[in-house]
Amino acid sequence: MSLDLAYTKSSERKFYLTLDREREMKDTLNLISLFSPSIPILDVGASEGKTYRIFKKLGLNNEYIMTELDERLALNLKRKFPEAHVVQCSASYLPFRENSVNTLSLNVINWKPIDQKQHLSELERISKDVFAISLYSKLKNLKEFKPYLKFSKRLVSYCKKNFNKVGEYEDEIGILELYVKIKA
Repeated sequence: MSLDLAYTKSSERKFYLTLDREREMKDTLNLISLFSPSIPILDVGASEGKTYRIFKKLGLNNEYIMTELDERLALNLKRKFPEAHVVQCSASYLPFRENSVNTLSLNVINWKPIDQKQHLSELERISKDVFAISLYSKLKNLKEFKPYLKFSKRLVSYCKKNFNKVGEYEDEIGILELYVKIKA
């Protein structure tokens, strides 16, 4: 199993994404699909399964696993997508073997219940070849989101130093940046 080294070397190129989340997820999945397509993809914090729907539309054949902390959302995912694997667990403690999956953690790390350092450690531990993470680098001054989000300049700085930035887009909350880390 090898990585597409040509892509790895050219990973400096940037994808400037639009407000369209479907395009952001499609670009992420296309990026992930370049690496070891036989490795399962883990979608951390799957919420309502939007990424999985896009995954299916693209016709990707990787095994797909979704995690969700909220019991109601996890049960709903199981009902909506019986062919996918759904695991109810915390994004900070993922019950998977080391080097067993390629991971997506899209718009998860900024939410308050997440232990950011532990979450990144878990992604590193379980990821086989690559993992993608998105986080807010700037927040708009919206009172409705502030109670739920935690923003850390140290986290943004860490991602900029240790990951390849492959996308950026603006939504109603702020500026969301997409990073990918390729494990050597």
